Amino acid sequence: MADLQPYIAQPVEAAAPAHGPVDLYGLQAPPPPPDVRDVLAVLWSRWPLFLGTLLLCLVLGVVAIVKQKPVYQATAELLVETDKLVSPRRADDYQTLSEMLTAGTARSVETQVRVVQSSPILEEALRSLGRPSDRKTLADLKEKDLKVESAIDSDVIAVSVMSGSPRQAADLANAIGDTYIKRSQSANRESARGAKRFLEEQLTERKRQLTAAEDHLKRYKASVGIASVPEETTVRMDRLSKAENALAEADTQAKAVAAQLRTLRGELSGTEATVLASTISAANPLVTEARKQIATLESERAALLKEYQPNTPEVKTLNDRIVEARQQLSKELRRPMVADQRTVARNPTRTELLQQAADLKAQHMAQVARVASLGPLVASARQAVDQLPAKERTIVALSRDVSNLERAYTDLNTKHEEMSLREQAQLPSARLVEPADVPLVPVKPKVRIVLAVSALLGLMLATALTFFMDHLQDRLKSPRDTERRLGLATLGVIPEAGDVKGPIMVGPGDRTHVAESFRLLQERVCFANPDHPLRSVLVTSPGPGEGKTTTALNLATTLAASGLRVILVDGDLRQPALADALRLSPRPGLTNVVREGVPLEEALQDSPVPNLRVLVPGPLPPNPPDFLNSQACRRVLRRLGEMADFVVIDSVPSSLLSDGLVIANEVDGVLLVARWGRTSRESLRRVMARLQTTRAKALGLCVNGMRTSGGGYGYQDYYRHYRSYGLRKELGSEGPRLAEVEPPRVDPPAEPRHASHESASLT
Repeated sequence: MADLQPYIAQPVEAAAPAHGPVDLYGLQAPPPPPDVRDVLAVLWSRWPLFLGTLLLCLVLGVVAIVKQKPVYQATAELLVETDKLVSPRRADDYQTLSEMLTAGTARSVETQVRVVQSSPILEEALRSLGRPSDRKTLADLKEKDLKVESAIDSDVIAVSVMSGSPRQAADLANAIGDTYIKRSQSANRESARGAKRFLEEQLTERKRQLTAAEDHLKRYKASVGIASVPEETTVRMDRLSKAENALAEADTQAKAVAAQLRTLRGELSGTEATVLASTISAANPLVTEARKQIATLESERAALLKEYQPNTPEVKTLNDRIVEARQQLSKELRRPMVADQRTVARNPTRTELLQQAADLKAQHMAQVARVASLGPLVASARQAVDQLPAKERTIVALSRDVSNLERAYTDLNTKHEEMSLREQAQLPSARLVEPADVPLVPVKPKVRIVLAVSALLGLMLATALTFFMDHLQDRLKSPRDTERRLGLATLGVIPEAGDVKGPIMVGPGDRTHVAESFRLLQERVCFANPDHPLRSVLVTSPGPGEGKTTTALNLATTLAASGLRVILVDGDLRQPALADALRLSPRPGLTNVVREGVPLEEALQDSPVPNLRVLVPGPLPPNPPDFLNSQACRRVLRRLGEMADFVVIDSVPSSLLSDGLVIANEVDGVLLVARWGRTSRESLRRVMARLQTTRAKALGLCVNGMRTSGGGYGYQDYYRHYRSYGLRKELGSEGPRLAEVEPPRVDPPAEPRHASHESASLT
């Protein structure tokens, strides 16, 4: 019974409420929300469109892969030795010896990345391979086919080249690396050669100065007749020189520390000595008390205004008290805080600056003391030197100049020998650590990514297109769809009968899935209102050919098979079909009873089904709505309800015709019949609106012609299993085949009295 619960409904006034169908006990049950099953059902119902769109996107992706020219990438790795990098300037640009000594200063790896992809290197690499090196080729290579990048935290540079030929990509990557190495080696050799020439010039100049100084010293000694000076003179001169150097250094340091100290004191002057660490404030308690008093008085005034007028003495007195309380509140608000506790702490920034100032002051005092102590030493050394003969002092000074020039000449000579060795070594600044191999797999197009994107786009497009087409088709798709969109409960789902032609009427021993579906519909109709059992039902549909006559006939048949006395009324006064289907006489009928006074017992005809009698229309009236709306016709219908346990009335389609709606109030409920995949939701809405206008009681919906294979709405396996289960349960595991329990069929007459489009599609 759990599978039946979504389709059992309580009779309601007209259509079910907008927010959902009604359950067996009169409680409003919300319509089932859309879930994964509904999504899968829509996709399965239109699987050719979904699969076709997906395959189309995949085919387009494959075509794009096939049409795109494959691109291969080869990568060569260079190790840059930064300690051997040299300045790219010319040797004649060096101005001083210090600039020459910085010729081997390391350059950043990022700079070498720019050098590797420079035009001269690329042009030389292309020429070495015999490829064109014009401006357009270089521009395309830089923008599209070349990528030079350095690894993070390393001196390795990766040179990647992309080309349509894997061999050309590998050759060009290796050629760029080799060209860069040769260029760096040539630059190092040229730099060493330039530095060597510069050192040779400096050596020549220093040699000339040293020779001149030695000649001058020699001539001065000869002129004064002194071959050598006493050792005491040399010691005194050296002592004076050292003392003067120490004094100059101490004075310089003292001045530097004094400048730092002045700057620090300027910062201290703009820094607060203390800061507010925390503040704890307490509000005036009188302010709080005044506010509470005003609130209380306002509440009392509001209560008095419910019984007194605003100008009564009681209200005026209360107003005066409120004014006084507000004045007192204003006075207290102007007073300062009762408690204001603040915590003051030293400024940590100023403390740190003071510590630094103290350290600098100590250093300044130490340097000043050193200057003061060195002053007498310098004066004493100068006094000792002043006592020496002038000739000896001059000889010592000239000798010191010769010594300095000799030391400089020796240093230059050492650097010259180093540059000579570097020039002869021809050391490069980089080496090829990983040559580029010929790639085997192209990097473009990325087959997996293109296929994945094509599949993803195909899924999205196929899903969107499937739901769009499903939305455009305003046809009944499933009972859940009807319940969710229209709020109309589904009482029965009748599967299609296959290739069987002509009307089908279930028999007592029929166990096919069609027969069991009609029995299930009969049970739900009977239990639609357990408190007030139904005794009459009007069967109608939005349009013709939707199976309402077949549904009415089989509903009456199953009711009669359950032991009830049932009367089946053919209320279709335009194109009746029951008389032909059951091989009954076309008269007397309903019109004969109403207009000619034929007794109702004579008009009722027995059918092949026990307990089932049929009332045919009889001669068709010219205006069926007026005929059915007449008091005489209504009395006949009420009389039928007294003569049977259950009355089933077949009616015309109600979407555009009003025949059945005029008698909808004479029955206990209206059963709507719709055909799966044919009936539109709009026609169902129109019928429900017309039922609401006539205040008829809509029981629910019977979905006719549901497919038992395909469609994807979850009913196929249920019916196949139920059909097999029903046969085995009733006939045993070795029971007869379906063909042996064919339901009884009544062949239509050779010349039917009423040709009907609906009778041709009763199944």
